Amino acid sequence: MHTHSILFIDSCHPQLAQALTTIGVHCDYDYTSSKEEIIAKLSHYTGLVIRSRFKLDADFLKHCTPFSQVLSPSASLVSVYSRSLQLR
Repeated sequence: MHTHSILFIDSCHPQLAQALTTIGVHCDYDYTSSKEEIIAKLSHYTGLVIRSRFKLDADFLKHCTPFSQVLSPSASLVSVYSRSLQLR
């Protein structure tokens, strides 16, 4: 049984998903749904991987209540999203 499930909504290096799977994280992929469709399914995940598909603003982040992380290939964005999640 997986304790964490990550939703990839942007493509990234395949080693990220491989590394997460190795430590027991379940990875799902949705590169085509609209922002509204993604928001509707966020409650099923504990994390999100996004690069630049759409803007992650405060309104979007408020729907990320079960999340422990939002991952982005840009290190500066990871810290911003992590801080936003902590402030909720």
